[in-house]
Amino acid sequence: MKWSKYIRQYQINKTDMVYFNYKNSQVIALNSECHELVQNHNNPDELSKVHPDLFNTLTAQEYIINDEVNEELTAIENITNHLSSQDCFQITINPTMDCNLRCWYCYESHIKQSKLHPNIQNGIIHFINIQLHKHNFKNVRLSFFGGEPLMRINSSVLPIASETKKICDSLGITLHLHFTTNAVLLTQDGITSLKAIDPNCTFQIPFDGDQNTHDKIKMFGDGLPTYDIILRNISRLLSNCSKLFYVFKPLRYN
Repeated sequence: MKWSKYIRQYQINKTDMVYFNYKNSQVIALNSECHELVQNHNNPDELSKVHPDLFNTLTAQEYIINDEVNEELTAIENITNHLSSQDCFQITINPTMDCNLRCWYCYESHIKQSKLHPNIQNGIIHFINIQLHKHNFKNVRLSFFGGEPLMRINSSVLPIASETKKICDSLGITLHLHFTTNAVLLTQDGITSLKAIDPNCTFQIPFDGDQNTHDKIKMFGDGLPTYDIILRNISRLLSNCSKLFYVFKPLRYN
């Protein structure tokens, strides 16, 4: 057995760690004792003798894999199959190019007050309707990007998602919602509305390091910090539905 090369570790407090498996999006929290055991056993087979339960859990979630597994090849095959699949219709929508934050590394142009014109919005729904009636899709992945998509949650996101849900339900198609968002505007009302459309809605929420580092990078236009706001909103997600989100925490340095 061997350790997967797609594991990333993030410290969440003074004693506990979160392990994230980028290959399958599995997340596991380890206390300091278990984390130390992992660090001290480069050979997973030795860990199985010291802590069988931990070994079995890590193996079940593919943190530990068989020696014969070629992870790079498997990842390439999975991505290729996913992209070429005829079962899933994927579409990404930018409801605005504006943003409520001013991260120094952002490449977007921040077009103030930008939004989807009603004709464009209706055209998107019409396009989705045509594609779903034309092809035999089993799933739809409706993604929202930006700018900050939640700035237009009421005017664009929910109307498009709701209409797409109606179309999918009429055809027996499963709808998956996904958001790339800073989560600052993720309110309880928003979570409730999105959960009603897709209980397993997923979110990609970036943290830029620990609180001190994050608040120097991901801030409001007036320089005010965002870490506590985002963390509180993620906690709100957890209290509503444990399957609602995925959180990624990349460290960004240039």
